[in-house]
Amino acid sequence: MTSITTFRFPSNQRRHYERLRRFPDRLIVLGDAVSSVNPIYGQGMTVCAIEALELERCLRAHALTRAAHKFRAAVGRIVELPWMLVTCEDFRYPQTKGSRPPGVDFINWYTRKVHELTATDAGALLTLLGVMQMERHPMSLYRPGIALKVLAAAVRGFLARRKASSAPQSLSHDTESSS
Repeated sequence: MTSITTFRFPSNQRRHYERLRRFPDRLIVLGDAVSSVNPIYGQGMTVCAIEALELERCLRAHALTRAAHKFRAAVGRIVELPWMLVTCEDFRYPQTKGSRPPGVDFINWYTRKVHELTATDAGALLTLLGVMQMERHPMSLYRPGIALKVLAAAVRGFLARRKASSAPQSLSHDTESSS
């Protein structure tokens, strides 16, 4: 047995090679060299596997120089969604530093409500698991079957809080009996 070792992940990192006007002609960059995300989400290897499949497609369809250019553009699109998911999730925590993605507060509120829904809705649970495992597109969580249930639960919660705050408070008098 070895001694216990701790692991620290310093930060998510993304490099936008697809935005560079000048880039070495036949250089191909993928995996953590393009984006590295917190391993707790378990998406890094999946993203790299998707990139590898795209690289194969590009190499079969184009000569190396053209394939590298096409692949670099495709990697930017492949990484976009998983990057958004993990960075939004990280911004749930106040100690997270960096620029907040647009809409992160709504996305986190909605995702929290979907998590609550999964306690009673098997379809929502399967959809959420599919998104987390990158088998389903995150927009599947916003389809009417789930979105309407999330919104209905939010409205019910709002009305219950409103009713509770406007209900007359009962007064309680503690009286001590003196004999």
